[in-house]
Amino acid sequence: MKKTILALAAVAAAAAAQAKGGGFGAYVFGFGMPLNSSTVYFTDIQRVDSAVVMPKTGFLAHRDNYSAQLAAHLAAQGVANPTCATFFSVERGKVEKEYMKMRRKYAKAGSHEIKVVDSTAFSYSHAPVDGPAAESAAAGGK
Repeated sequence: MKKTILALAAVAAAAAAQAKGGGFGAYVFGFGMPLNSSTVYFTDIQRVDSAVVMPKTGFLAHRDNYSAQLAAHLAAQGVANPTCATFFSVERGKVEKEYMKMRRKYAKAGSHEIKVVDSTAFSYSHAPVDGPAAESAAAGGK
């Protein structure tokens, strides 16, 4: 019964978020940097249709989950202790601008090797929408 209520709350949260201008779908890319290495990793820019952007704050719900997905992928590839971050926007142009800004920063420094994690090797999967994030979306981010 509890699971059914949570599932209904998630659906209601999604509907409310979309009605308020937030909702599902965002463009994301990941950045990873091992602590003891000069190599940095960038994912391709990906459209994640299941991503929930909170209507009031514009924040990506469960962003830490997306970063953890990239960290787990890099660790599985033998990268030791990767620190990862996920960047997002509902507008592709904005996330492309941030992507290029970061790429230029690390290319210009010349002290980092840049590796691209292709979307055929790694793609973000659904992050759960439940708990406070779903409740906040259902309440219109209030």
